Amino acid sequence: MLCVKEIYKKYGDIKALDGLSFEANKGEIVGIIGSNGAGKTTLFRIIAGLIKKYKGSISINNKTSFFKSLEFVSYLPEEPKFREEFNVNQLFKTHALLYRMKKDQIYKQKTELIKLFNLGSCIKQPLSTLSKGNRKRAYFMAALANLSKSDLLLLDEPFDGIDPEKRVRIRRYLKTLKNKIILLSSHTLFDVEKIADRVILIKDGKKYKEIKDIEPTKLEDEFMKMVEDKNE
Repeated sequence: MLCVKEIYKKYGDIKALDGLSFEANKGEIVGIIGSNGAGKTTLFRIIAGLIKKYKGSISINNKTSFFKSLEFVSYLPEEPKFREEFNVNQLFKTHALLYRMKKDQIYKQKTELIKLFNLGSCIKQPLSTLSKGNRKRAYFMAALANLSKSDLLLLDEPFDGIDPEKRVRIRRYLKTLKNKIILLSSHTLFDVEKIADRVILIKDGKKYKEIKDIEPTKLEDEFMKMVEDKNE
């Protein structure tokens, strides 16, 4: 279980997170939804251990040290930044080294993920030459380099720029990962409706509402209520 408890984070006078708390269980995909500036990316960066200074606590399976290293967390940022001259293969290997993967694990994981993301034809292409969709899939694939040993997947806008067919394939694959905890943030509510078991709406760094029964259009309606609500 992932336990996020009373997380506070400020940038100067701006409250990015204001006492946010929630839990997520193994085998569960939890959507984290909010408008720009709601605190989603800050939350993911804190859980990944990339932001060190904040108030509150984060634990997984009652352990608080898992997020100090990305070794047991698969993290896809909203806007990944790596050297443009890297090709897809180099990008994957770089992530695998960051995740402290062994050589035999790297080969096996890469083979499976290349097939899933359909990147075999551009594995040696530099990132600078890839289309937006192919680049996003390359970063997505690299973020999962340690999938065999990670406990938690943090996916920030994972489907941005990816075509419908590959979105469906990736969504279906993520649904098979029953031994993982998956947090998913996306502005595309349709993708969240299709994949999430539960959705947490956040506004101004706080949990606004939790939705357990996700029905078509319900998420959209609840999201618009949150946006238009001036009296929390």
